[in-house]
Amino acid sequence: MSYTHQRSLIRHAITTALTGQTVAGANVYSTRKLPQQSIRGPGITVYCLKDETDADSRNRTAGSTRELWRTLDVTIEGWLRGVGLGDNPDDALDAFDLQIEQVLHADETFGGVCGNSLLMGTEFEVYEEGDKAIGWLSVSLKVWFNTLAPDDQDTSGPALNQVSATWGVNGQTIPTTDNASDLVTGLQSDPAPVLTEEIY
Repeated sequence: MSYTHQRSLIRHAITTALTGQTVAGANVYSTRKLPQQSIRGPGITVYCLKDETDADSRNRTAGSTRELWRTLDVTIEGWLRGVGLGDNPDDALDAFDLQIEQVLHADETFGGVCGNSLLMGTEFEVYEEGDKAIGWLSVSLKVWFNTLAPDDQDTSGPALNQVSATWGVNGQTIPTTDNASDLVTGLQSDPAPVLTEEIY
């Protein structure tokens, strides 16, 4: 069974959030490949530049598995061509950028695929291509999320059907009578999974 990297889920979630919400319409792509040449109108591309893990992750575990606290740098590029720039390219790019920012701030977790996100800055450029002007902008977005360190079963393994977690106090070893245990069953079933909390 194959699994999708959380980074890919974040990139696609941002793409989905932007689709239909700006002057680019449906021309929003989850890739760094720039299709400006084949698209006459405005468009947007979304891609990742860097994914860093917090060094403190070496001290964080979920059960026997290391938990990785990660920071992802996402770039959102947009472009306007010809008449889309109007008489004032700077005004047109500012209006385009405002639409993008409104989407980014509407849901900073993009449906729960990350813990948080923050707009870090925007760059602008206007250049000539033949007899037409092209306006370009690049939005830098910082995204924070956590994952478990992958093992063999993260790439090929049986379907997960049950998860059990036991909780103590501040990571200390305490009597089992003071521990709480959560059990989630039926992860691959329909209807929805069931969470059972038991106190030991």
